[in-house]
Amino acid sequence: MLVVQDELPQPNAEPEMGAAAAVVYDTSPSLLRNPPPIPAETAHLSAPDMAQLCAMLAGISGDMQEMKTNTQQMKNEMKANLKEEMREMRRETQNMGMSLKGSLEELKNEMKKEVDTIRAEVTGLKEKVKGVGVAMEESKNERANEIKTVVGKIDKVGKGLGEVKQGQDQIKEEIGRNTTAIEELKREQGKIKEGLGAVKEDCEKRHREMTDKVENLRKEVKAETQKGLKEVGEECRKRHEEVINEMERKAGEKTEELGERIEKNRGETEEQLRTTREKISKTNKMVTQVQGEVQQIREKVGELSLGMIGEELNGVIKGKMEEMERRLTE
Repeated sequence: MLVVQDELPQPNAEPEMGAAAAVVYDTSPSLLRNPPPIPAETAHLSAPDMAQLCAMLAGISGDMQEMKTNTQQMKNEMKANLKEEMREMRRETQNMGMSLKGSLEELKNEMKKEVDTIRAEVTGLKEKVKGVGVAMEESKNERANEIKTVVGKIDKVGKGLGEVKQGQDQIKEEIGRNTTAIEELKREQGKIKEGLGAVKEDCEKRHREMTDKVENLRKEVKAETQKGLKEVGEECRKRHEEVINEMERKAGEKTEELGERIEKNRGETEEQLRTTREKISKTNKMVTQVQGEVQQIREKVGELSLGMIGEELNGVIKGKMEEMERRLTE
């Protein structure tokens, strides 16, 4: 194996920013001027191989020299750029200082104007204070007169308060007397309440007794009324049956009388016969109507309550009987 040892040139330490010292590099002799000793392992190589190896080493040395040159150029460019940036920063710092100085000057002028304005206002306030002092002196005399007047009024009020206090004492005495009277009234009310309680108990007792008596009397009246209504109902039913039978009897007699008349008048003309037939038909209709009304009367009597049976029922029955007799007569 072919081992080639070479040492790259190492630059010295970088100087601090702003330092004037130049960059110093290690200027070691190149491999071509001072080639390293040939190792013993390569002694058996032929001349062409040795020439090829030397050419390779020369190429590597050339590349290293080019890298060194490029590095130096980059260092110089960085140094120039750094100096330019430093100059730019210095100019900007100077500009900022000038701008700050102008701003401070403007602020100083504005503060001076404000101070002048405040001084003018203070002067005006002093003048106003002087005017206020004069006015206060004048007002002081007026206030003294007012105070005298008020003191006089207070004295009058004090006298009035004394009179009011006396009136209050009298009122308190009157209240005390009224309180005593109220206590007596309360005691009287207590006695009255006790009497009212006894009266209330007595009234409640009498009320219960009267309620019981009224209830018993109501039951007795109800029983007597039902009994009387039952008797009246029986009597009304009997009279109703008698009236119905009488009406049926009279209707039968009238029908027989009409039949006899028809038999006697059989020799009449055809017109009289037709008239007679019509009369018979009317009579039959009237009988049917009377029977229907009788049935209605029966139903009505059955529907009527016992309290409504009496003179009203007698009047209705009498009117119906008279009306039926009149119709039968016709």
